[in-house]
Amino acid sequence: MGNLTALIRPPTPRLVEALSSHPDRNSINLSKALKQHKKYAEALEQAGARVQSLTPLEDHPDACFIEDTLVIFDDFALACPLKEPSRQGEVESAEKIVSGHRVLKTLPKGATLDGGDLLLTPKILFVGLSRRTNREAAKALKSMVPQRVVTVPVENGLHLKSGVSYLGEDLILLDPTYVESKYFKDFWQIQLEPEDRRAANCIRVNRTLIMTKGFAKVAKRLGAKDLIDQVIQVDISEFEKADGGISCLSLLIPEAPA
Repeated sequence: MGNLTALIRPPTPRLVEALSSHPDRNSINLSKALKQHKKYAEALEQAGARVQSLTPLEDHPDACFIEDTLVIFDDFALACPLKEPSRQGEVESAEKIVSGHRVLKTLPKGATLDGGDLLLTPKILFVGLSRRTNREAAKALKSMVPQRVVTVPVENGLHLKSGVSYLGEDLILLDPTYVESKYFKDFWQIQLEPEDRRAANCIRVNRTLIMTKGFAKVAKRLGAKDLIDQVIQVDISEFEKADGGISCLSLLIPEAPA
């Protein structure tokens, strides 16, 4: 089992003010969200991660979606220049923790990037071009990482990872109505049916897959894969109302390679 740290940040009463296009965004229940966040943390611990909970940021409604603040590579961590003004104060507090694990780097002026738009695989770094992430960021990344950088248009939602996840060993899980499968032609693909599209965003922690609750068929299919020992389903319905997904709620920091 790998030595992996998972940073999380609990939501605050201002979660209802989070940036969201979800029709139920005004009905977020904080008490329920806090319970769901606790269950999410327990799932990470059950998967073998060392969970570190950061102080809630009262002035930043989206701060629980910590994945967007930094991206972890083998030999450095990238501090994301967040486009949305209401989120720009989130990165600094997470940087203080991550700096104990990796050297920190930044992107040049003019680049904007949300961590949820980067899908990292051993040979290719996919960059979602979205409302939050621009071509300047993708261009800068080409000179920073050993992987080939491939840009993917994100036109039907918020982030690239909202519709596609990398499970390891060249296996991609995706919603083909969200992103075109042609961009992932070098990978084995599991393409989800329209009714299962919300299951596309998930995380693999060691040999455990953590995914959104309510997709038993998908969970059974993924649980049969050799690279996965168990599947944990977590209800994150209150965070989905804020346009959040499973991966959004944690920043996974593998032990740096020797």
